[in-house]
Amino acid sequence: MDIVFSYVESDGTLNIVNKTTDESAAMIEVITLNYGGASLLSGIVDSNHNGYLDLSDLKNANFTGLSGLNAGASKNFDISLRLRSETANDFQGDGIAVTMTFTLKQ
Repeated sequence: MDIVFSYVESDGTLNIVNKTTDESAAMIEVITLNYGGASLLSGIVDSNHNGYLDLSDLKNANFTGLSGLNAGASKNFDISLRLRSETANDFQGDGIAVTMTFTLKQ
């Protein structure tokens, strides 16, 4: 199985300061990323070098070749995120829409 994360801009009411999608994604920290009871956090690299794992890093992660599912079986996928406490008011009104794509190959 492969998992790919992507995002696009999804702003609300425009703020005077228009942050990019990558700037907004970098303020959303990935706390938990589990598939089938195992953490996938070790598969993420802090590619923007800000000292924590965020949605921007998740978009650049390579989650290919994960164990899939047998017919009739299920596995849990858990993700938890948090907006960083140092997120400035310049981000008000800026947003992103995140897409998670799961590809199962038979």
